[in-house]
Amino acid sequence: MTLMAADNNDLLSAMKSDFQNIQNLIDPPGFGEILTDIDNAFEPSWTQLAVICACKEIAKQNELTLKEQLHLWRPFDV
Repeated sequence: MTLMAADNNDLLSAMKSDFQNIQNLIDPPGFGEILTDIDNAFEPSWTQLAVICACKEIAKQNELTLKEQLHLWRPFDV
């Protein structure tokens, strides 16, 4: 009987998996999932842009160009 119960459990889990796959095809991703995908795709670019803007503001306060300010921090990279 345990063999039959194990087969039934396997069949039930396969049916649940198939149902989830069908449901995912019928129900497209919601607004939240789309925003998460977009955020994950653009986050590195936004982070780099924020760092560059911050460096530019610091350079302006020090009366330097952006290149001069970055050269002070990392002379071999600029």
